[in-house]
Amino acid sequence: MIDLFDKNFLKTLRMLNLITRKYFKRERMGVRRTRNRGTSQEFSDYKEYDPGDDLRFLDWNIYGRLDRMFVKLFYSEEALNVYLLVDTSASMRFGNPSKLDYARRVAAAAAYIALARHDRVLAIPFASGISSNVLHGNRPGQALAFFRFLQKLEPQAAGDLKKTASEFVLRYKRPGVVFVVSDFLYESGVQEALRLLNFHRYEVNCVQLMDILDEEPRLTGLCHLIDSEDGSLRAVDVDAPTLALYQDVLQEFYRGLESFCAGNQVGYYRAVTSTPFENLILRLFKSRRSLGAAGALS
Repeated sequence: MIDLFDKNFLKTLRMLNLITRKYFKRERMGVRRTRNRGTSQEFSDYKEYDPGDDLRFLDWNIYGRLDRMFVKLFYSEEALNVYLLVDTSASMRFGNPSKLDYARRVAAAAAYIALARHDRVLAIPFASGISSNVLHGNRPGQALAFFRFLQKLEPQAAGDLKKTASEFVLRYKRPGVVFVVSDFLYESGVQEALRLLNFHRYEVNCVQLMDILDEEPRLTGLCHLIDSEDGSLRAVDVDAPTLALYQDVLQEFYRGLESFCAGNQVGYYRAVTSTPFENLILRLFKSRRSLGAAGALS
């Protein structure tokens, strides 16, 4: 098995971690600021006193002026969950390096950076549904365990993103940031899956990975094509008009997914596997807060 996480990879991760710090100087990647009774020193607001409130936070100046009891509120920082949904369906086997290999590196880098900020990270493989084998952690020292976990992932059978999303929202109810790392080559169910995640108030990001041969197939003449998901065989006579039609359909597919994401506050990022993975990671972390951000790397 090829070591996907060699010394050069680790060196790149350390560089990425340093660069991304400037995007998150004051908070974790997944921090949510709430007006609960926090322990920080940053004042947020007032609320009327209720029995059981901490008397230390009563504002006696207001009480002296208004003869009413108000409690000071301070911001409380809560680390959100960072969910890494990694597609292990059969189509992710395609390419050299495979789309799954690239997905592993993207997920490993995201996990490394999030763990460095003590976010709660969950690596969740999926194909026809959520895998029962998941990994979670919230400490920088757990990064190696994530690398080993991702290294062992293998392509499975046909994928079902809608079923995956349904199982996910039932199993993981805490809100957080969701990265769906996939080629999104499903005949149906993609929009339904993303709507479901949105409905349950996750911050959803689609990370679409494609091989260069997905975009520019080098085929000519009579070809026997095998569907990597269901194994079906189809004979296709490939000529210039066929390739032109393929490009039209592919670009329509890209535009449709990108437009849907932009209209539903879902982050959308696309890259071919020949792109250095660090370029994609930097884009993810630069624009993670801009929901609906879209773009492609090639």
